[in-house]
Amino acid sequence: MTTNSDYRAPVSNHVVIRAADEGIPIRAICRILRRPFDDVQDVVSNARDAGHLISVPAVDWPIGARREDRLPTGKPSRPTDVDGICDELMGAFQLTKSESRLVAALMRHGNVVGKATLHTAIADHGLPASNPKIVDVFVCKARKKLSPFGIEIDTVWGRGYSMGPDAIAAIRGRLPSASELTGVAAA
Repeated sequence: MTTNSDYRAPVSNHVVIRAADEGIPIRAICRILRRPFDDVQDVVSNARDAGHLISVPAVDWPIGARREDRLPTGKPSRPTDVDGICDELMGAFQLTKSESRLVAALMRHGNVVGKATLHTAIADHGLPASNPKIVDVFVCKARKKLSPFGIEIDTVWGRGYSMGPDAIAAIRGRLPSASELTGVAAA
């Protein structure tokens, strides 16, 4: 006989994708959600292939890692066309390289993007790892530079940031090559 404490409602795949987007390793997701490793790995791989994730997180936390030292494990994986778009964003809106990478990541996803994913997207290779809180600083600076053009970056409390279709359309209007990058269908 099954008691109420033994019953767990099935967890939908969007919870798995959201956890992976935040950089939580696959085995940690399995332990928390009590789902088989192969199922979670398939969901994460399919989400990456569909463009919902920049990269697949690590399999598990490093051995002996203290809880407070656990940082997102996703590795930067930028398509080659992103650097061209970043150069155009830098020229059109006077953004820095990191700010343009942040805007490109928001456009690529077309929906809410977690801070860990944005941190991975703006990471500068060859430099020491920065604090994930730096994402908030880059969002603030990018907002200031984009607001004269009517482009807004929205905060989704507890989840991350997003750019609405109007903001993406405004960027598309100034950068024709940016249409390849967006996850939102053209209007």
